[in-house]
Amino acid sequence: MDVKASQASQDVKGISEKEGLGKDTQRQLDVLAAAEVEHKLTFLQAMRKYKKAVMWSVIASMATIMESYDITIVGGFFAYPTFQQKYGVQLPNGSWSIPSEWQVALKLGPNIGLIIGVFANGYFAERYGHKKTMIAAYLVLIGTIFITFFAPNAEILLVGEILCGMCQNTVLDHYSFFNRV
Repeated sequence: MDVKASQASQDVKGISEKEGLGKDTQRQLDVLAAAEVEHKLTFLQAMRKYKKAVMWSVIASMATIMESYDITIVGGFFAYPTFQQKYGVQLPNGSWSIPSEWQVALKLGPNIGLIIGVFANGYFAERYGHKKTMIAAYLVLIGTIFITFFAPNAEILLVGEILCGMCQNTVLDHYSFFNRV
């Protein structure tokens, strides 16, 4: 494939030299030639040529899917007896239940984090760039997942859910940004 790319680039250079085109026009022609070569790649050729990009996309997608799943699954835990005993209160009849205010808080916590994350994301992306902000969000997300996983009470679980929501917004925004690029 590299032979075809260099041939296409030489053809474009030949055209630009004959016509006396400027550097910007030459760049545009080079881009068009490279795009033409890439569009002719088969699926497997593209996978082999862009291994790092494919792996990054898979890892980012799986992390985003996992985090999105985490935001929606917490409400399903309210009915489990072990979850009720760990984060709920004991009722007079001896059974356990998660108080309604905590159910609402735990379901809305990640959404609150998402709203806060929108503003934090804009600031950090503008200041440090999209790539650095996304990598930092993934690293912080690792810590916030530990908070939610090992939360000893509902208060800590809520804090972890809010922090996960903040990071998840950043990850989703930057993932969509890189897909556009």
